[in-house]
Amino acid sequence: MQERLATGPTIVVGSEADPTITNTGTGALVTTASAQNLYTGNVITITGAIPSAYNGTWAITRQSATTF
Repeated sequence: MQERLATGPTIVVGSEADPTITNTGTGALVTTASAQNLYTGNVITITGAIPSAYNGTWAITRQSATTF
């Protein structure tokens, strides 16, 4: 994910979307329990992640309806 300052949907770790974040070695992969209707180029904000380096505002690359 490439950091970008903008406003967009917020993905809250520990929320009803129940996202998990996995280090891919070149970035991070977010997986949610339900479809998020997000697409490549959308900008999201992640909060509540551990490690906190995952928190921030990011432009995403969609992998599937539940991963980006």
